[in-house]
Amino acid sequence: NGVIPAVELNRALNELYVWNEDEVPTTGVNAYIRIVAQYVNGKGEAQQLAVSNVQSLNMIPSEWIDVTAKPIEISYLWVPGGGNGWAHGVAAKLICEDGITYKGYAYLDGEFKFTDVAGWDGTEYNNGSFSSTSENIDLGDGAGGNIKFTGDASMCWIEVSPSKGELLVTPVKWGVVGGFNSWSVGDGDIVDMTFDAAEHCLKATIDGGISGEWKFARDNAWDFNFGGALDNLEQDGPNLTAEGSVIRLYIERADEKPHATVE
Repeated sequence: NGVIPAVELNRALNELYVWNEDEVPTTGVNAYIRIVAQYVNGKGEAQQLAVSNVQSLNMIPSEWIDVTAKPIEISYLWVPGGGNGWAHGVAAKLICEDGITYKGYAYLDGEFKFTDVAGWDGTEYNNGSFSSTSENIDLGDGAGGNIKFTGDASMCWIEVSPSKGELLVTPVKWGVVGGFNSWSVGDGDIVDMTFDAAEHCLKATIDGGISGEWKFARDNAWDFNFGGALDNLEQDGPNLTAEGSVIRLYIERADEKPHATVE
């Protein structure tokens, strides 16, 4: 169809223009090429060749690019909305480590949006910024207003890519499980945590207090669980042993390690 994919042209040029390992240039060099094409008619008969003029390309070897490429910088998005009183100071913070998708937890209650700074003087991503969303998202008229989460107010795992116009929101629930309930994550056994809007954390109160070993588990399963040190919780970390009756879990700030308190 007359179109040459860029990746194929790049591969062909690298195969033709071979560099010695100890002589790889650190700046671009000129390469000269011609494009040769031949048309085949409807009968499958090859027609006359067409040859382009000589074209000059400034080439940088892929070996050099791979070694010196600038690393992707970590960036963040804030999630102000009904779940935090539209206050950036306590809004959830998502992290992007691949230059494409921001990920993290946020408590959603009705309407919300994203901003690239902790305030309203930066870039906003709202209902006009997305074209592909999970079913629990209502973009309304898509005219630049707030995004609406249609589910019940809950802690959610968010994956959002403004550059691709994609937004995925998954409601989750966290609970406390351990020797005190025979390590059962089933409903009625695990102690469910609820969101404390005043302290912006998940909270559970255990009658009589907790003792022995225990952990945090998500969605009545062990696929996602936190253990280790209270100030530095880790996926699949060691069992916790802190004692107390009021347990708080902080997971909305993706620039910080998940952490907890027990009292």
